[in-house]
Formats: sequence, structure tokens, C-alpha cells
Amino acid sequence: MNSSAPSGKSTPVSSLPLKEHLYIREFDPQGADSLAKIARLIRPHTQVLDLGTGPGVLGKYLSTALGCVVDGVEMSGDQARLAKPFYRYLRIADLETAQLAALFPDQGAGSETEYSIDTSSTDPKKDTHHRYDYIVCADVLEHLKNPGAVASQLPALLKPQGRVLLSIPNIAHAGVIAELLAGEFRYRPEGLLDSTHLRFFTRKSLLEFLNCHGLVPLSVEGIPCDIRASEFRGYYVETLPPAIYRLLQAYPDALTYQFIVEARPGAQAAKKLAADPVVPEFHFACRLYWRLGTAGYQEENSSYVLGCIGKEHQRIRFSIPPLPEIPTGIRIAPAERPGFMQIHQIALYDKERQNIWRWPGDIAHLPAVNTYQMEFSHSWSAPLGVNAVLMGKDPSFELSLEESVLASLQAGGGLELQISWPLSADFMALTQRLEQKDRELQAQEELLREKDRLLVHRGRQLEEKERLLEASHQDLQGLHEKLAEQQRELTAHEQQLAESNALANYLKARLAHQESWRGWMRRPFRPLKRWHLKRFEARTAHSPCIDIIIPVYNAYEYLRDCLERLRLCTQEPYRLVLIDDASTDSRIQTLFEELEAAGDEDILLLRNEYNQGFVATANRGMSLGANDVVLLNSDTLVTRNWLEKLKRCAASDPKIGTITPFTNNGEICSFPEFCRENPLPDDPELLNQALDHLDLAIYPDIPTGVGFCLYIRRALIHQVGLFDEDAFGRGYGEENDLCLRAAQAGFRNVLCSDAYVAHVGGCSFGQEKSAIGEKQMAVLLNKHPTYLEQVDRFIKQDPLKPLRQLIQGQLEKAVPSRKPAILHVMHGHGGPAVSQGRGGGIGTYIENLTARLAGEFRHYGLIALEREWTLQELSPGEENQSYRFQRQDNETWPAFLEGICAWLDVRLCHIHQIADCRDGLLEAFAGVRIPYGVSIHDFLLACPTVNLLDGKARYCHAVTNTDQCQQCLDDQLSFAHIDIGKWRRRHGDFLAKAAFVLAPSAWARRTFNKYFPGVPVTLIPNFQQPPLFGQRGGNIRGFLLPQDSIKSIGVLGAIGPVKGARQLEQLVERTRERQLPLRWVVIGYTDRQGDPPVPYQSEDQIVTLHGPYRQADLPALLDHYAISLVVFPSAGPETFSYTLSEAWAAGRPVLVPPIGALEERVADIGAGWIMEDWQDMDKILDQVMALVYPEAAESLLLIQECVEQANRQQADQSCSSSLLIAEAYRRSFASFSPSELRDLSSWRIYEAACQGRDGD
Repeated sequence: MNSSAPSGKSTPVSSLPLKEHLYIREFDPQGADSLAKIARLIRPHTQVLDLGTGPGVLGKYLSTALGCVVDGVEMSGDQARLAKPFYRYLRIADLETAQLAALFPDQGAGSETEYSIDTSSTDPKKDTHHRYDYIVCADVLEHLKNPGAVASQLPALLKPQGRVLLSIPNIAHAGVIAELLAGEFRYRPEGLLDSTHLRFFTRKSLLEFLNCHGLVPLSVEGIPCDIRASEFRGYYVETLPPAIYRLLQAYPDALTYQFIVEARPGAQAAKKLAADPVVPEFHFACRLYWRLGTAGYQEENSSYVLGCIGKEHQRIRFSIPPLPEIPTGIRIAPAERPGFMQIHQIALYDKERQNIWRWPGDIAHLPAVNTYQMEFSHSWSAPLGVNAVLMGKDPSFELSLEESVLASLQAGGGLELQISWPLSADFMALTQRLEQKDRELQAQEELLREKDRLLVHRGRQLEEKERLLEASHQDLQGLHEKLAEQQRELTAHEQQLAESNALANYLKARLAHQESWRGWMRRPFRPLKRWHLKRFEARTAHSPCIDIIIPVYNAYEYLRDCLERLRLCTQEPYRLVLIDDASTDSRIQTLFEELEAAGDEDILLLRNEYNQGFVATANRGMSLGANDVVLLNSDTLVTRNWLEKLKRCAASDPKIGTITPFTNNGEICSFPEFCRENPLPDDPELLNQALDHLDLAIYPDIPTGVGFCLYIRRALIHQVGLFDEDAFGRGYGEENDLCLRAAQAGFRNVLCSDAYVAHVGGCSFGQEKSAIGEKQMAVLLNKHPTYLEQVDRFIKQDPLKPLRQLIQGQLEKAVPSRKPAILHVMHGHGGPAVSQGRGGGIGTYIENLTARLAGEFRHYGLIALEREWTLQELSPGEENQSYRFQRQDNETWPAFLEGICAWLDVRLCHIHQIADCRDGLLEAFAGVRIPYGVSIHDFLLACPTVNLLDGKARYCHAVTNTDQCQQCLDDQLSFAHIDIGKWRRRHGDFLAKAAFVLAPSAWARRTFNKYFPGVPVTLIPNFQQPPLFGQRGGNIRGFLLPQDSIKSIGVLGAIGPVKGARQLEQLVERTRERQLPLRWVVIGYTDRQGDPPVPYQSEDQIVTLHGPYRQADLPALLDHYAISLVVFPSAGPETFSYTLSEAWAAGRPVLVPPIGALEERVADIGAGWIMEDWQDMDKILDQVMALVYPEAAESLLLIQECVEQANRQQADQSCSSSLLIAEAYRRSFASFSPSELRDLSSWRIYEAACQGRDGD
């Protein structure tokens, strides 16, 4: 897609990427995007052909809302299935090869279906075809290799008055050119440089294209998109030299993102344009400035127009908008380059286009004053006007005009220049050379055309050979598939034969020992202990029996508990195989005798004549019978339905070879700590119940299973074999070797996420475990050299972490004394940025608040974006899991929010910012039962500009008049669509329902109540989390400044336009121009430093941009740069300002503008100064000089006492503020219980956790 407001169409090309990108968008028929504009050109009850239907967004609207009959063509089968209900006939076809007339023949015979695939066998000449009122090609032609082949078919498909409606992206957009100038041409999933775009158009080439294919454009409309609102925002554009940036903006279609074309067939358009080559036009930029007041000429008070290079006499017309006051001067910059220029005439007009002043063209009366980089002289011929010599890159002159003339321009008007172009001295000689080169190029082009014809012929021959090769390949593929099927049948027969042989061996062994069993059964019956007598008799006829093999060597107490849990918790059919490996504990022999006397046919008791070790003993058990097996350590405790869960896991995928459950002591399968020997839980059933409640039966792959409880499929044993006795002897590492061999054979080793078996661990080898482990690891690595790399990669990725956290959360929900949860709704810089100290003022506020109240509340951060909501636990000093949720198609915003809150047991939502998902959040909180409160960090709820700045980045002083505010928004492209009255009424309803509204300063509260007078706002100052700073000194990295008497002035934090980035640049520039003994040091970064910010120091060391810093390092950094005063060059008001608190905490006085909370806080405490005139850079510099140089030393000492007082006051406020907020929390959710809410499914939470890890 191309539109900045995407229009919902799909990619129609034949060469789709392997993973098709679906363009599914919401459609607003009154919107400003291309699809909405096309829809408004279509009359109701007409017949429409839609080429490239996508998921049917346009077709749905036309057929349901306008009653149109709509046919369509789509390449993607997936998208066609979505679009099918809204089209009369929908063909799945490749537009590159399709004959459109053949796709839509006359349906009178009724032989065609409504939904079919193009067979390319229909002859369009034999059938009549449909004709349409409109044919729509919305964002289609740019995706085709040969768009002309499609365009040429359209006239024949139209009714006599039919129209073709096109939308095409504009490759001449300033963003594309800016990237090219930076050496970049980067394709993206969507946008002007969509990765599937094959053809590119400008306005001129588009018109030529239409003309060549029988179409006459009736209208061409450009859809504008500012660079800052496009995919090129913040990318290279503002780093370009100003002259180039101005030139880019001045081109006619520089900000045109797409063209909307309405065209009709035309016979005169069928003729191709003349074959003469098109000569490209080159331009130079002219600029007009108007001065307001006593200030100099400013960039914002100017107008650009492009002149044409090579045009001897041209008119340049500038437009002057209505001005707030009478201008005091007019300045003209005729070009941005050196050269010779003739100026013929200059004229001024008022807003009614009435001439109010004119200069006729003679040098004697030329009213040029204050010329810069240019001179004037007589022309050799009077009609040629005045010669102007332009001697630099920014030549200009000022017009000397009477006040009455200037007064006529206040209401708006224009200026007209009649000039030549800036001719360079060697232009004539160059022209002759170029004419000769043109002739040579024409000859070369003729040769290239001949070469192209030969290449086309060669290409057709290659295509024929490719078709033959493809046919041969398909034949071979069919043979391979037949051989593979025969191989699968042979393998299945071999497996059945192996299982039959194993069963025969087992029956033969049982028959051989039948007399011995009869002798045991004739022994006198012994009374057996209850813990091994009572077995559940439940059996399922269709459920296969499993062999549970327990090798035994001493450890009588553990074995007894293991058998008791096995009896109580296993209802699936199984055969228990107990093998005594020559135990030395006599109680083991007694136990076996009691079991023998019981005569249970489902218990098989075996003894080794001598101690053979775990490997041989386990192999003995696994070689019996044909069942799947579970190797179970004697020091384990199973939980209810454990075997049923393992069998369900095995049945889910025949490729699963081994299965391991969760445990407390099982290496990578350990819970709660990963790869730890966690203590045995007091009640394993609590963990099992948590797993049952989650009901999350997923089976992630693991490098190897763990031998404490290992389910092994019999097919794996047949194919891979048993444990390697020769290599691993008594044991340790044998199950890793088996699992690695299984993986090489194509089997999977998985974790059964809903099963839990507790494990004591370390009983088999005792104190020898460490020595044996080192020896066997060497054996394992000799067989599998990459084993440690696989395990290390798995441990680093830790894919089981989301599962462990879900289980932990479920366990915590069962704790009655669980702390209440608070959900903090924040902006897109929250979450990880908060925990890393990069979340701005809101991030600092949340970081400090959660740290202070962590003992009483659990805190979570929600970054709510339109497409997804990201959730993260905010635990100080810990690495926390992120969850990324997507709202489902049929899910309302209130249900979405309530589901998240129910899962976390959220008692209250604390809203800090809603800008990134405003409509969704407002709808959600309007319909939820969860209480919420609001903190005022900015003025988004009162004004969409957020910081009360107008279109020229000037503070509006919190004007509340609706008409004035609406006019201000209408003048700004980004906000022109907003109705400020509706905006404030909707937010007023939102605030009226809030449990509390908090303001960090008295100024913020007063200002907020001007917009929402009926909303009670509570003043609670923001607080810092002690200790604010660490120890001074240490290894501080920074730029070095000369050890001289020049004073350093500090600016703190992230400085963007609102924080005064442009004012800071002007201060630095004026410092240079006035040669003042000052250096500017930004401890932080500006918006021009890139992302991540790159530290920078100018050659003259007047400005230093240190880059991001840790708060604890600020005092040392201020000392390092010898900063005695911190200046705040803000353009807009702040509601509190943490950097002001940081400056005071570091012992530095401040100079602030007379606006917002900065002025209020400094005036209340006196720990600094307020700027006398914050709009005049020279006066600010004069005030700074007066404050930092020797005569002001006494004033600095006096102010230092106020700084210390400010620090004490901040410490007191921090304590009281945290208590007040905690009380507001408790009061707000006192009568609310999260149990009233409907929880999210465990599977959805798990998916969100996995996506959160991918995002991190």
C-alpha cells in the first residue's frame, strides 16, 4: 500500500513474497485517504469493476452502502475468501497475464460461478463481456511488472460514459528525495517504497502513461502528507543543509503522497506522445521575508517559490498570508546560488490583487537597501532591466517601502518578481558541449533500442526452456513422492514386526518362569501395609498401557513415598516394573517380598544378582514388552493425573520421542528457579492445581529430557536403541545421550507444561555425584561436541520463562494476603524505558512512585497503542516479563481492559497518558467497572497540542475560548480535523467518572480547572526517590573544557522543541556572534542528535552535548564541566519539571522562563531567577552574563541558601506525597473486587508473554 492513511487494498502482483503481507485496514467513507476519496467519486446503483480487491473493504461499502453491483479480481486466495460475500463475481487471477474481458463474459447462459479461478483458456474475442460505469485500480498498477498491459484493456470494458479511477503513489515526495540525498533507498513493508512496488510514477510520468494507453485524465488530485507524518519522519530530513531542505519543500508535488485520477477513454489519447526526448526542468529557489516588530527576519515569516533554470524571462509570485501586525520590512532573496541575473520588475499587491506599489525596472529608482552578497548595475539594454551580481549562497536585498504600503499588506497580499535565472559565466560554453553530447546520446540510444529488441527475443527463448524444465521437475517430484510413500509403508511394517517380536520375547520369558510364580502364590498370605495394597481399579479399554520403570537401590523411605503417591495419583492403566539393583538395605528385600505375595499382575518385580548401576538396570526394564515407558526415579512424588497428561502430550504428535514434566529439581525443567535445585515443595498438589487451573497444555521443545521422570516412546527405542551402557557405565548423562540421538533421528524432546512431579534429587550417587558428573560430561561431549552450545543457547533464550511466570502468578493469586495491584497507563516511552530511566517526566514519576509504594502495592505498566497493549510488571531492581496483547476482532475495548485487570487482580487503574490509544482507552474506561484515577502531566485532555503551543511553537497562555482554540487547530495540518468542543466534552465525561485527579503543582491545578471547572483536582507535588544522587567523584566520562575563566552554563535533560531546543540553538549562535565568554553544556541530548543520541562538541567548544546520563552522576558531571548556573530555555510550560529538582539537589541555582510550574516553583522558594524577557535571546544572554560573572558572586552565595532550602522542602514533600497517594489508592478501590471481572484465557496470556519476549 501507498497511502499514509492506508486504504485496505491487497498486493495484486504475481511475484508475492513467501509470507504474504495482508493489507487489512479500517475504512471510513468520509476519511481523507485515497480509498475514501475514490469511493466518493462513485455514484450509487452503478456497476463497478474493482481490480485488486484485497479483503473487500471497498466492495463491502459499494455493495452495501451504495447499492452498486461490484465485480472484482484478486491474486491472493486468502484475501479473496474474505472479500467474496461483497462481490457479484470475484475472480482469482494474476493481473500480469489475465484477459479481463475473458474473466467477465456475458452471464446470460448462467454457466459461470460467482467465485472462480482464472484458467487462462477463455478467448475474449469469442464472447461478449460486461461493461462498467467505473473501473477502480486503487494502489494496484505500481505492483505490476507491466501496468500498461492492464491499462490498455480498460477502455474496452467501460460504458460510453464510464470512468477509470486510479490511486498511484508519488515517487517525487520530498521524503524519498531526502533519503536519496542521504544515500538511502530503503524498502518497507508499506508506504511509498513498499517492498512489492515494481513501478514508480511522478505527476508527469503518470499523465504520459495514461496518454499512451488510451485514457484522458479528467482530474488529478494530490493527497498531501507532511514528511513528519510519513514513514520518513525524523529520518535524514532535518539533517540536510537548510538550502537543500528549503528547495525540497518548494517543489510543487514535494508533499504529495498519492495521486487520485479520474479518467475516461479517448481516441486522441491513444496516440503516443512525440518521440522527442523530454528535457528535464531544473529549478532555483526564491524566497520572500517579511519582518514583524523589531525582531529580525525569521524563517517562519517567509515564503518559497521555485524559478526555472534556463528561462530568460519569468514571473515569480509570492503569497503573503494575513499578518498579526503591520510588517516593518520586506526582504527578497532572488536565488540560493551565485550567478548573473536580470531583474525586470517588482510589484506588490493587496489581498484583492490590487497593485499598491511597483518598481518599473530602472536602476535609478531601485529601492534596494541592506544588500547582502549581491551588487546591482545598469543593463546594456533597457528592456533587460537591472543586472544583479549574486556573489554567495544566500544573496538578498531589502525594499525601502513607505509605511502606508506596508500597512496594506497586513490583511495579506502578494509580491511579483519578473526576473531571469542566475546564469553562470561558463554557461554558454557548456551549452555547446551539451548539444554535441545530446547528438551522441541519441545515437547510443538507437543502438540500445536494437539491443533491447534482441534481448526480448532471447528472453522468450529462455522462458520456453524454463517451461520445459518445470514440466520435467514436476514429473520427478511425483516419482519422489511415490517412493516416499512406499518407504513410509515399509517402515510401518518393520515397526509392527519389531513390536510383535518384543511381545513374543516377553511371553516366552513369562512362560519360562511360570512355575516360580505359582510357587510364590502358594506361600502363606502376609498382611500387607495399606500404602501399597489399595490400587484404583479404573481402567480405560482404549487407553494403551504404559510401563513405569523404577530402578531401586536402597533409599527405602523415598521409595515408599514414591509408591504411595503413584498408587493415589495414577488412574491410567500401567504396569509397574520395580528392579532392585542389589540393594544393601534389608527393608527393600522385605518390601519386594510383600509385593510378590500380593500377586498383583500389573507389578513386575526383578532383581539384579549384583549391582549393575542405573544404566544397565533401566535398559533391562525398557527391553521388556512393547509399551511406551516412563523412567521414574525412586525419590520422586507424582501428582494427580500426571500419567494422563504425559500420555496426552505423547498423543499430540507422533514425532514426540521423550517427555519431561515440570519439577522442583530438574535442571532446565525446574520451577520456580530455572536450572536450580529448588527445595521440595510442602504440598506438590498445590502446584499441580495451579497447572490444572491454567489448563495450558503446550509442549515446547527442549534440548534433552531430564531423567528423574522421562517418558520414552517405544518407537524411539526401536529406532535409536537403549541407553549406551558401554559409554556411561553406572549412569549420569545417559538420558542426555539418548535424547540427542533421538533428535538426530527426527524425534522431539519436549516439556509437558501441565504436569508436575516433585523430585528430591542426589540420592543415587550421594557424595560421588560431582566427580561422576565431570567424568561423564567428558564422555557426553566426545559423542556430541555441540551439546554444551545447544544447552547454553537454550539457557540464554530461556523459552520456558513465560510458562514459569504464568505458574508463579497463578500460585500468587491463591495467596489471601496478596498485595493489591495498580495498573499504570502510560505513553509509548514507558515500560522498559521507565525501568531504564528513559521514560521522561512521566517515566520518572512512575519509577519513583512504584519504588516508594512497592511495600503496599503491586505495580504494572500498560503501554496502550492502537494495535497492541504491552504490559510489564514494575518491580524496582528486577528484570520483568513483558506481555504484548492484541485486541481480538469481536472484543470490545472494555472487555479487553477488564480481561487484563482480572488476570492481574488489578484494583485500580492510575492513568498518566492516553495519547497513543486515546479513543480505545476512553471507550474502555467508559464501560468498565474498575475504578481509575488520573495524574496531570500535560494538557492533552484540554488541547490536542499537549503543551499549549500554537502552530508557530509559541505558548498560547492557556486560552480557553473555543473559537480561538478551534482557529489555532485549523491552522495546523495535524489538528485541523479535530473539533475542540467535542474533544473537551468527551474528556470532561472521562474525568467526571475518575476516583481522583492529581496535579503536581498549583499552577497545573489552576490551569487545568480553567478548562474543566467542575472537576475536583487534588494538589500532590511530585516526589523524588531517595537517595537522589550517589557519591560524588568516580570515573566520569565526558568532554574536556579548557581551564580558563570562561563560564559554563548547563542545560539538563532531553531537549526537544517544547523544552526549548530551537531557543537553545539561537542562544548558542548569538553567543558566537557576540563573542561572549560563555560555554553551553547540555547534560542530556537534543532532538537533532539521533537515536541513540551521539555525544558532540563543537570545534570552538562553545556548545557541548554530553548525551544521556545517570541521575546519580549529575553532581559529578556538573563539577566536571564547572557549571555554576542551569538554564531552562523552554518554549512551553511544564506542569512540574524533574530536571529543576535535579538541579537544586545538585546544589545549582537556575534561570527559568516566566511560564508554568517553573516560574511558580522558583518564585515560591527563591532558589534561582526568572527571565526578564524570555523571547529575546540577547536579553537572556545579558541576564546570564550578569549572573555568572564576578560582580554577581555575592548574589550566587545568597541564592545558594535558597537552593538548600528547596532540597529540604523536596524531601518533606516526597514523604507526604507518597502517603497521600497511597491513601487515595486505598479509598478509590475500597468497595471494588476484581473477582467481578472475567479473566483472559491462559493461552492468550502465554501468547502475549511470548510476543513480549520477541519484542524485548
